[in-house]
Amino acid sequence: MASPKVLAMTSQLVRDTTQSRKRTDDLLYVAGITARRMPKLQAFALWKGIKGEACAFIYHRDGGGASITWRGTWDMQLSPRVLVQALAQANRVKWRALAALALAG
Repeated sequence: MASPKVLAMTSQLVRDTTQSRKRTDDLLYVAGITARRMPKLQAFALWKGIKGEACAFIYHRDGGGASITWRGTWDMQLSPRVLVQALAQANRVKWRALAALALAG
């Protein structure tokens, strides 16, 4: 099976509530793990839009590096584990080594 270069998805779990923020963080974490199994992935977006509420988590990688962006009608504090997954995807480094660094800091 070919590895996709771009992946976009939406989820009803993404909402601006305390419980949903935890679910959103969990979803981004699992998406990061899954993305690491897609070696050609250059862009990933998780988005949601309903009346009065909209957001997008965007990961983009190119030859010059990688970036992650959160845009939304509410602020979202990304957890260290989500950031570590994005960094691992960008740098193709083993997650365990990055996780050890994140937990030590």
